[in-house]
Amino acid sequence: MAPKVKQEYVDVEELADEIIADALGTTVHTGNSQRRVSIRQHSSEYPSLGSDNGLEIMGRGVKELVQAVQKLRHLGIEDLGLPLPKIVVVGDQSTGKSSLIEGMSEIKVPRDVGTCTRCPLEINLTESRTGDPWKCEVSLFKRYTYERAYSKGISNRIRYEGATRARPLGACWAPQDGETFPFATISSKDQVESALKGAQLATLNPSSGYDKYIPGKVDPGNTMEVKFSPNVVRLDISGPGLPNMSFYDLPGVISQPEVPEEQYLVDLVKNLVKEYIKDDNCINLLALPMTDDPTNSTASSLVRKVNAQSRTVGVLTKPDRQQQGESQLQWLEMLKGQRFELGFGYFVIKNNPDPAVDYGTARAEEREFFQKEEPWAAEWNRHSDRFGTLKLQTFLSKKLTAQILKSLPRVTEQVELKSTAIEKELGTLLEPPEGNLPMLIMQCLNDFESNIKKLIDGDIPTLANGEILDFFFWKEWNSLAITFREIMAESRPVLMMSDSTDPVGMHSPTQQRHPETIDLDEELSDTGIASQFGQKRRRTSDITPSKRRFTEIPFVSPEKNAGSDRRFATRFRLSQIRDIIQEGVPGLIGQIDTRTVDRVIRLSLAKWDKLLDQFLQQVEQLCCDMFMKQIDQIFGRWRATGLYTQVVRICSSFLKDAMAAQRAAAKRALQLELHKPASFNAEGLRVAEEKAISEIEANRHNYRAWVFVNQQEQRNIKGGSGLSREDKVARVSGSQLGSDLYSQEVRLIGSVRGYYECAFSRFVDVVCQGVQGELFLSCRNDIGGVMKENIGILKPDANERCTELLAVDRKSRERRLQLMKEKAVIDEAHEWLEGLAEDGTS
Repeated sequence: MAPKVKQEYVDVEELADEIIADALGTTVHTGNSQRRVSIRQHSSEYPSLGSDNGLEIMGRGVKELVQAVQKLRHLGIEDLGLPLPKIVVVGDQSTGKSSLIEGMSEIKVPRDVGTCTRCPLEINLTESRTGDPWKCEVSLFKRYTYERAYSKGISNRIRYEGATRARPLGACWAPQDGETFPFATISSKDQVESALKGAQLATLNPSSGYDKYIPGKVDPGNTMEVKFSPNVVRLDISGPGLPNMSFYDLPGVISQPEVPEEQYLVDLVKNLVKEYIKDDNCINLLALPMTDDPTNSTASSLVRKVNAQSRTVGVLTKPDRQQQGESQLQWLEMLKGQRFELGFGYFVIKNNPDPAVDYGTARAEEREFFQKEEPWAAEWNRHSDRFGTLKLQTFLSKKLTAQILKSLPRVTEQVELKSTAIEKELGTLLEPPEGNLPMLIMQCLNDFESNIKKLIDGDIPTLANGEILDFFFWKEWNSLAITFREIMAESRPVLMMSDSTDPVGMHSPTQQRHPETIDLDEELSDTGIASQFGQKRRRTSDITPSKRRFTEIPFVSPEKNAGSDRRFATRFRLSQIRDIIQEGVPGLIGQIDTRTVDRVIRLSLAKWDKLLDQFLQQVEQLCCDMFMKQIDQIFGRWRATGLYTQVVRICSSFLKDAMAAQRAAAKRALQLELHKPASFNAEGLRVAEEKAISEIEANRHNYRAWVFVNQQEQRNIKGGSGLSREDKVARVSGSQLGSDLYSQEVRLIGSVRGYYECAFSRFVDVVCQGVQGELFLSCRNDIGGVMKENIGILKPDANERCTELLAVDRKSRERRLQLMKEKAVIDEAHEWLEGLAEDGTS
């Protein structure tokens, strides 16, 4: 369980003030009030600020908070994508950054000509008890692999191609899981510089063993395989009076390479700096020498590029070497916040560049410089709270403490979420089971077969633990079959009432269109033919579809297909029907060749093939859903094994063969319908034809009457005072309209429609009955045996087969090992945070 964080408003800045003031015994001002913080009585443990050490400004509260973050970082929390609060020192090369680091950490770093820091340097300072010895542990933290072979065969040019989107630190540096290698433990500050030089050389020679660079062994020289590395040299320093602080010193930003072929180094360092300073909980120290124009600072432009100004403090170095005159004014404006504004303002520090000068002497010289030299002593004295390394440390202590207080609840929450995610994923990557594997797999196969039988028999299947499975199969099948029937019904042939060859329609005014007679789609929406399949249509939202239904196949529901959007209906015009009649063999006057009727019927059924294909695809998807649901329920825990893959493959092959047989049977039924229209249900056919002819003739009369009324009104012939158009149309008689020149065509379509009603209903029944009686029955009776046969569960080598099937694949095995590593990190971080929370409440 994650440590509980008290949910109340806390001003972290004020709390940080209190923690630091508690160490110093000073007064804390909060709003309009002030109060005295208790003074620590043990002066030996908390020396005054004026002492030579000058690093003991942090209280015990800060120590615990900073150590908590250091511990989490050492555990590798940041490698899991959980950034922690930190201080990062950035600047261009030769900006006095090394002197700044020495002033903050009381150690000596290597000083070479040009850029001396060639890899990130992580410095963790921890206060130890009085009397404990000073100690520094140096380690190498490897987060990137150097892929030297990556550039072979291309004359090494790929090394110089710089950053890419996939590898922002250069083509040769590939991210890896973090690894820590202990390098050296030293007990004297005088040994730090040589140890740090050796550690950096070990990092810059990734193809060599790091142990050859450990101090005290044979001098390996200064050869560097790479000039910069993104891997980290870590210094964990503990000692009495040290500040509890962590910070990173990054390589100085390069503006120009030494040779054109090393342009990639410019990108590497820039991207490395951006990677560190972009996090919202990172406090940036931007080193700016007072000997250079700040507008030329590349590091400053990187801070702005990642929008980090609000959490950056500027550190002005080399104040004793600044030029007089106009340039001096800009530094004062920067201190006032009037120029190159940063969120945390600017500090000024002075360090002695002579490495032989000890820390205490350097601080005393710095203090004397700001007290006696101009313009610092008088003219700029109002900014004296920003002068000196000690004041910078105090400020950073406060800001880092506030940042940690603000971030820890979030870190705790993220650790908990990460732990949950890891546990969930591990649950899908179970280790192979032990014991009688053939018996275990046989039980699963029997459960699978039993559940399929129960689903198709209409029983409710359950798991071994008693859990009732989703009973979806017959509900969805009934929905699909009814939808198929409704779409087939909606696809009946359509007669377009308006025709350019119709003498009646030729004179109708275009602005007075009959609302129901442009085509038979609209006309039929109010007739009994559409209603015989149910005016109360099912809503698809009332049905719970499986996750893969109606997604890939455009098998439209009747709601979308209703009205005038009958996309599969065959549309006929009056002139088209007349042409078909005239193309037939002439017979007695007024009679139509039966072969002509058959031709129109076959044209009406032309799209059944497409509708049948779409329906059978949906049937296949329904069976696939049924199989996959049971596979996931019973075999899902072995998803990463060959068993799961094999089961899916067997079911897929079985269903493919079963559907092929079902499609062949359905196609045979379709061919019978298309070959020669026939029906032995004479009475049913007669009733259907009479009803269809009657309805179409009535709609044809309405259309002609509507046109007649329009023509009357156009000629200003009144057809009845005060009557609506609908009433006028209803009063028009057949004698007023005269004989219909297209009566024969209308009756032909009526006969075709009557036959369609009988034929589509018969066809839907045959196809659906075949699916239920053949396909579903085959799934019920045969799938179990097919699976057992293909897996070989009853063969003599069943044990070897099952062992191989349950073996975890390499990718999943590696992923599981990775997750176990992350889990170990998260569990330890969890335990540490819980202990921190308990200490805070005790």
